[in-house]
Amino acid sequence: MNAEPDADHGRPTGVHAQDAVLSAWLGSLAKDPDLGTDIRMMVPVFYDVGRHKTKVWAVLGIATKPLVVSYQTEPTVKGIRGPDGKPVTGTDVRVDFTSQDTRLAYIVSAEVYVSRLLNRAEFRQLCDQRKTYKSIVQALN
Repeated sequence: MNAEPDADHGRPTGVHAQDAVLSAWLGSLAKDPDLGTDIRMMVPVFYDVGRHKTKVWAVLGIATKPLVVSYQTEPTVKGIRGPDGKPVTGTDVRVDFTSQDTRLAYIVSAEVYVSRLLNRAEFRQLCDQRKTYKSIVQALN
């Protein structure tokens, strides 16, 4: 996408409009051909001849954790340059350092040895039945 100037940048109407666009996109995420796909699967890594088992990387899904980003000591601004490269004075610009509370998405996976590889449908059914990380991994072992 090409970057375009946002005439509403910094105004409440612009923020609400952006929230509406994000909410609409998130609401249709399940229909997205790339991002709406169920990623749960087993990926064989190697067969262990001694154990007579296959090591797999099991992708169990996506989870989120809380993430708080803040400054212990607020940074000092030593200088700011404008788009033309010239110094900008403190009266021309205001810099605010704020904290942010958000959620961080991450892929939940496990490395386990299995006696039998499951296809995607079988693996997803197991995940749906067992529900928790611990229970799924126990069932795979």
